[in-house]
Amino acid sequence: MSTIDPVARERDPAFARRRRRTWLAVSAVVAAVAGYGSSIFGDFPGSSVSFGLAEPLAAAKTLLAVASAGGTIVLLGVVLRLPGPSGIVGRQTFVLAMVLLAFDGGFFVGSFLPTSIHAYAHTDLSGTRADMRIVSAALVVLAGGLVAWAAVGERGKQGRARLRKTGRRVSAEITEVHDTGSTVNNAPWVRLTVRFKDAHGTPRFVRRRVLVTRFAGPSVGDHLPLWYDPNDPGNEKKIVIGDR
Repeated sequence: MSTIDPVARERDPAFARRRRRTWLAVSAVVAAVAGYGSSIFGDFPGSSVSFGLAEPLAAAKTLLAVASAGGTIVLLGVVLRLPGPSGIVGRQTFVLAMVLLAFDGGFFVGSFLPTSIHAYAHTDLSGTRADMRIVSAALVVLAGGLVAWAAVGERGKQGRARLRKTGRRVSAEITEVHDTGSTVNNAPWVRLTVRFKDAHGTPRFVRRRVLVTRFAGPSVGDHLPLWYDPNDPGNEKKIVIGDR
């Protein structure tokens, strides 16, 4: 029997970081294998594919593509649920970008290796391989877009944190609650309309989508904390609603 409290260990930031790095590394390796398997598309010219047990390498590469792609999805589900560190590296879109780059790396390397289908061993596959590299470049651009998205999200998170420290806090009354039908980890997204008064007594309204607890969601008439910039009270981008 262990003498270490498992709950305390899981909540330890250092342990959480190590566990997240381990799972992310495994996910990247599996994604790279999936990318290599997907390079089977560069092993034949045109769109006709025909191979069976007589082409064991091609069959193995196809199996790698299918199995590793499924494994990548499962592992990503684990990583995204683990506690994330602060900063951009802890954002889900950044994790997706890193795994996508790992897949792209395997795919790109596969475009340089000899074909695994004997029938095309002496066929000029330069055109197909060139197309694969174009796809690889597009995937790099996509990963860059995900990193940029993560950076924007992190910047917004830091801006909200600063506003909670430097802005004026008031109690905002909920005037409308609308269920959007979307959920994240079984927690629903709702669209709230709230009313508050600024320092000059001017009533103002703000509408936001917020993530709430399913069994303790807000209702009309409830009050939420709201922070706004007293120097620019009409700027909705400088308003934070709730504790998240």
